Amino acid sequence: MTNKEKCTIVQDLLPNYVEKLTSDSTNTFIKEHLKECKECTDILNNMKKDFEKENNNIEKEVDYAKKYNMKFKKMKFTLLIVIYTIIFIIIAFFTRNFIVFKGIANKMENYLQSNNYYVRSYFYQGWNASTTETWVKDENMIINFNNELSHVINNGMLYSIYGENGYTIENNTMKVRAGEFNFIEMLKNELNSPKSILTYSLSTAIVNGKDCYMLKHTNTILYFEKSTGYLVRYEELEGFVSPNTNKENDLVYEVQSTIYDYKFEFNQVTDKDLEFDLSNLKQIEI
Repeated sequence: MTNKEKCTIVQDLLPNYVEKLTSDSTNTFIKEHLKECKECTDILNNMKKDFEKENNNIEKEVDYAKKYNMKFKKMKFTLLIVIYTIIFIIIAFFTRNFIVFKGIANKMENYLQSNNYYVRSYFYQGWNASTTETWVKDENMIINFNNELSHVINNGMLYSIYGENGYTIENNTMKVRAGEFNFIEMLKNELNSPKSILTYSLSTAIVNGKDCYMLKHTNTILYFEKSTGYLVRYEELEGFVSPNTNKENDLVYEVQSTIYDYKFEFNQVTDKDLEFDLSNLKQIEI
């Protein structure tokens, strides 16, 4: 075999030799040839440099991939923490609201069953104001409007008073109950519904010296005493357009509040509170 033939064979084997894929006998053959051939030795050295360079590039790419993968995992972990935190806050927020609303509704249910109570309601709207007082004991009731006797239910009979014009009498077929209780029962049913946590926002406030939960829904605000669940105030904001007195042909959008302030007392009404005298009035025939 000529040297040229040996060179051809060795050069064909060098790539595998560099990557250490050749057998021991082949390695011996290549080494013996390299001792005598400078050309093949130079080719081997160049191959080793290229191989090392390629390996370095691969290692860099692997290192970069590892770093990127680690960074991605950290970002993913951080994102999951943020998402879980937001979910926890949302769940905690709605759970708290639902517990508070349910607690108010349960307290309302307790006093809605009472058959002995006094209710006073103040109404304010702009310059208008009025007061309604209601006394209920068992199946009897007296209602005063602006300190004047308005209605009486006594022994199943309904007396409607029309001031100096007299009064009428008719059979009472309605449940003896303050009108405010119908509104309160409607609120109780709303707060018992899970949808209430989406309808009302919850905060706190001091109203008429009482520590209250404040429930807001669009233009409506409700205040419930924390300890008793009593409705303390109902407020409704109404917008309307009015003329601007400072300019001609100009309109101004204003907001006006309608407010009801409530006071409740239970199990304190006596028979004396339900006494009434219509002897100075004349009965009107229906």
